Amino acid sequence: MRFIKFVHSSTNGDVWIGSDQQLILLDSNLNFVKRWSFGEGLPSAGIPNQTILAFAQDALQRLVLVTGSSLLVLDKKTMEFSERELPDFESDLAPKISVIHPLDNQLYLVGTDTGHIALIEQSTLKIVAVTRLSQQQVIDIHSILFIEDGILIGSDGGLHWASHDLSEIVLVKNSEGEVSSDIVYSLLENKSGAIGGTYSGLQQYIFSGFTARTVTSNSKQNYVSKIEQDKIGNIWIASHSGLFLYDTEKDVHTRIGGTTDHLGMQGLTDQRVASIAVQDGEIIWIAPVRGKLQKYLPWNGRFEAIEIPGSDYFEIPDIEYVDRYEELWVATYNNGLYRLKSESIESFLRSGRLGEKQLLKIFAAENGDMVFANFDDAYLFDRQTESFTKIMFSNADGEPIRILSIIESNTNDIWIATEHNGLFMWTAEDRLQRKFLLRRSSGANSLNQATILDMQLDDSDNLWLTTPRELFKLEREGSSLSRLSDAGSLTGGEFSWASSLKSDNGEMFFGAINSYIKFHPDDIELDLTPPNTILSSIHFPDKSYVNILPPQEEKTVEISHYDHFVTFEFSVDDFIGYQENQFRYKLEGFDPKWRDIGFRNSATYTNLPAGNYTLRAVGANAAGIWDDTGLALPVKVFPPPWRSWWAHMLYTLAGLLALWAAHRTYQSYLIERKIAVLAQEMDDTAEQAEDEMQEQLEFQDELLQTAYTHKVDTLGLVKAALGVTAAEASELVGSQSGSSRSSQRVLSALTLMESCMFYGAGGPSGDVRKFSELALADLLESSPTDADTVITINEISGALIPAPVCSVLAVVLYELLDNCVQHAFSPESHANYIRLQITESREVDTGAYVYELYVGDSGAGLPPDLFVHPAHGSGAATLLALLAEFGGEARVTEGSDSAVVIRIVDERIEPYA
Repeated sequence: MRFIKFVHSSTNGDVWIGSDQQLILLDSNLNFVKRWSFGEGLPSAGIPNQTILAFAQDALQRLVLVTGSSLLVLDKKTMEFSERELPDFESDLAPKISVIHPLDNQLYLVGTDTGHIALIEQSTLKIVAVTRLSQQQVIDIHSILFIEDGILIGSDGGLHWASHDLSEIVLVKNSEGEVSSDIVYSLLENKSGAIGGTYSGLQQYIFSGFTARTVTSNSKQNYVSKIEQDKIGNIWIASHSGLFLYDTEKDVHTRIGGTTDHLGMQGLTDQRVASIAVQDGEIIWIAPVRGKLQKYLPWNGRFEAIEIPGSDYFEIPDIEYVDRYEELWVATYNNGLYRLKSESIESFLRSGRLGEKQLLKIFAAENGDMVFANFDDAYLFDRQTESFTKIMFSNADGEPIRILSIIESNTNDIWIATEHNGLFMWTAEDRLQRKFLLRRSSGANSLNQATILDMQLDDSDNLWLTTPRELFKLEREGSSLSRLSDAGSLTGGEFSWASSLKSDNGEMFFGAINSYIKFHPDDIELDLTPPNTILSSIHFPDKSYVNILPPQEEKTVEISHYDHFVTFEFSVDDFIGYQENQFRYKLEGFDPKWRDIGFRNSATYTNLPAGNYTLRAVGANAAGIWDDTGLALPVKVFPPPWRSWWAHMLYTLAGLLALWAAHRTYQSYLIERKIAVLAQEMDDTAEQAEDEMQEQLEFQDELLQTAYTHKVDTLGLVKAALGVTAAEASELVGSQSGSSRSSQRVLSALTLMESCMFYGAGGPSGDVRKFSELALADLLESSPTDADTVITINEISGALIPAPVCSVLAVVLYELLDNCVQHAFSPESHANYIRLQITESREVDTGAYVYELYVGDSGAGLPPDLFVHPAHGSGAATLLALLAEFGGEARVTEGSDSAVVIRIVDERIEPYA
């Protein structure tokens, strides 16, 4: 099987599949039943390479096949074909039948590859009627469809309509007003007309309830600009090809006014009529695209030009006559707003009352309010104050709204049609309170971003409105919306803006490119099939998935890290004018806002970060109706293995291990460092201990040395004392006892001093104060003086004095104290005192330390020359001998006290601090 020509399902459910040379039969479950081919069940009529050109099933459910020159009919009982010879079309083009359609039980309607269409008797196969779609070109007919009032023919030359008897053939116009270039392959009947499968997509053809009228076809740029009705019911049509009068009774269009009329009188100054207005139902005001304003008087057929001061050149997009106030309003594109009343002409631009130079649209409300609009602004005229108020209309984004058409409902609400912003209502209550608040109708939500060109209200307050190629019906109060797709098949092109009319009998007229349509709302039933946005395909770098998701399913799309880019393609399930479908999308979690992509139907993302997203997409059909629900597709982007959750767990584990290892290493380092510090401290301690031991040894050695020196000094002192005593004893007879007692005092003094001696780093030092207390207590025990009668005034400080000095001071002090307690006090005295004092000073010139010992008492007193000529063997002689050894001196003081002052100079030893 090389090329499938047709697939047909019969009434009993059998499926027939025909190719160029074979025929296959399947049952209702699509199980194979039988196959025919030429030479194997299909007659070949002796012609090689025979092919099946067309097929049909007649009223008796017989299968009819057309080959190059034969008609084959299948007998259902025997399942065999019988062959009949086709008639001759008697044409030099040698036509071959390309389509066949049985009519009841009598006729076949056939079309050929040369554009012939014919009625053939089924019984005799004779041609009853034949005609040709075009005499200028060869047209291949692909499909035929019977409708109530004629026959639709799809061909390479577009869509044609033919009467049932083939006496009349009409070509359906396309959007440019010329012969359609679309190739119509197939036709399917629907409620309001037919749907055609064409080379450029599906097209809808409407033939029920509407009447299309072509004004002229001499210009591709021509369109109907405004339609008005006069007092007697005639319809006046303004277009860019002139002014036309439509007689509703005769169904005839008459062109009014050329450059000059038949009497040589002036006609239209410009055949491009931008707007018209009817005054008192009789006078027709005419606004040309460029030129002077004119009025037409139908009763005499004359045109009159109106001179407007201020300029010889005007661009007038709209005019409006208000019968109630007998005034004509003129909106110009280059000179602002004018008002013509009686014989006066008022320019609001020149008077400064309205500074807007460009105006496009005029609307007159029932209460006398006037609204004037340009591209972005609107102005409200208040008749009471004769003033203008700028109306600030804006959409949800704050952008200005461009007004295309305005009408008023029976409840005085104003409907406003806009460009790209859909439909709004200005309620009567808000208008009365001068609140410029626009409200949307809930039933027109799908038109929120559509361009509404024009609109009219029928007698039931249903709103009929047009987009560039569609007609809609909005039920009363906006409860629901119905749509008529592709009105281009009715009008021959797109609708024009602000050009509609509702006539006195309720008929509606909507202008379009080169034509207009008229209909009565009661005769029209419109159906709306809301567009659904679906995901048609997904493309990855190395693979694609088409029709991956049914509309009702929400399956998650999974994207791996290898998919560096992904493209989603959308579509809406409305294929009428699919080229004009619009889309917008947003990837929630990635896109901050919606992306408008216009007529493009795909979204591409590259290197999406891992995560969960939701792809939302909404589409609009060619009418500009948006799918409010839209597509919501879950999208999951998997991370690369090195970014997956388990990889992150491994990373975390590795990090923890690294931290643990680092911690262990750091702890080991700290331990080693602590060990090193401890070792160093131990070394330092050992070294310090060794140093201290050495110092102790040296100190001990020094102590021993100082102790030895002190002992030697002490012995020297004893020697000095004993030596003096011995010399004196050898000279004096009987002095042995005195010498012995003096030596005993020296030894006693030195012995007591040793108990008050301290050994330190600076050498031995003695506490003379302590010594004096011990010595006095010792001497009082063996003295005749009662100890209780003696008061000691001891002013000797507790400061330590170097040993050589304090030893001398001890011997001297002991000797002086002994003299006091032995000889100074009388036994009868009961109040005796001894005063002791040692002072320390330093000589400035030598730096030597000088110690002065003061010993005073309240006794009998001492001779002044005691130390001048002391008696041999006396204590004074012993003191002088010791002082001479150590460089000291003694004297007796004069005063109330009996006192001795001993002065010793120490040049060898620093004082103990």
